Amino acid sequence: MPSALCLCPEFVSNNIQDPCAYASIFIGNIINTDCQIIIDSSGRLEYEYTNAVKDNETAFEFYKAWWGVLSSTRDGKVLPVNVNADGSKSYFDVVYDVISVANTTFNKSIVAHSNNDYGQYISELRRQRIDLINLQNIPSYTLPNLNKKAVTFDGVDKDLEWVLHRLVRAHGVGNSENEKNDFIRNMMLAKDYFIIDQTREGDSATGIDAGEIDLLINDEYGYLFTIIEALKLSSVESNKIKFHYEKLLNNYNPLAINRTFLVSYFDGDNFLSWWEKYKTLVEELSPEDIGLPDSVITNGVEEIATKFIHMKKCVHHFLDNGRAFSCIHYAVKVASRRK
Repeated sequence: MPSALCLCPEFVSNNIQDPCAYASIFIGNIINTDCQIIIDSSGRLEYEYTNAVKDNETAFEFYKAWWGVLSSTRDGKVLPVNVNADGSKSYFDVVYDVISVANTTFNKSIVAHSNNDYGQYISELRRQRIDLINLQNIPSYTLPNLNKKAVTFDGVDKDLEWVLHRLVRAHGVGNSENEKNDFIRNMMLAKDYFIIDQTREGDSATGIDAGEIDLLINDEYGYLFTIIEALKLSSVESNKIKFHYEKLLNNYNPLAINRTFLVSYFDGDNFLSWWEKYKTLVEELSPEDIGLPDSVITNGVEEIATKFIHMKKCVHHFLDNGRAFSCIHYAVKVASRRK
């Protein structure tokens, strides 16, 4: 049964910087489920969340990334309610007021750092059948999924390349980016990956049909393993490429996953000429261009041979505080269905 959750600012500040809690709770239990997040429409709780993490740089960066993902989800994921949230009330009072008046058919829960903070409301919470939960009793995604295979970077890479070659051969696949992403998701699921397709909200504010990350692959324990971002191109659209690349490497990757994938579906003319221009664009990008000002680009762009003329692959290498990471770029020529 989906839940409607109101997060206590103290819970956020004490847990969001923990990579395990971030992956399993803030992403796994909140972003990647059908639950709702309840806040006040005046912005008091959002302010308290920010204020609670502002003195902890790590917590602030994790919170900023998480709130960005949450804010870009479809209508109904975040449920704002009208309550008296002025400064005369503690944020514990605001959390209680918000959860009490929220109009939802979902099970309601306050997610607290310490249940004692809400001791004065216990009788009313019981009467209204509102749960009071904390880190110890939030459903966990950290147990091994025995129905899924152990995940390796080499295995994901090889399987994704095979799936992309099947996508090009499957002429019945729809023309939209979302339909192609659905094909990749379904084929990777068939290969026993624990893959999650983020909920779509239609066109993003930029007008690009991808307001959220495309595909997440978890390992057998439910931890985020890698991210696949995809875009449809008919030319070297530099702003669109930079937008998706920054989204992949920075905005939606606060855990700094070691290897990610950027897939381009090309339906324009002269694929081989386009690919050379695409590689040149990637080679000329600075770390600042893709939201990684503290990273260094190393070894340029390494092109990797594939079995097919109309499938191209290269690897972009980075170094951040002594840690190497990379993004694998795939591009495939897909059939155009222009009228």
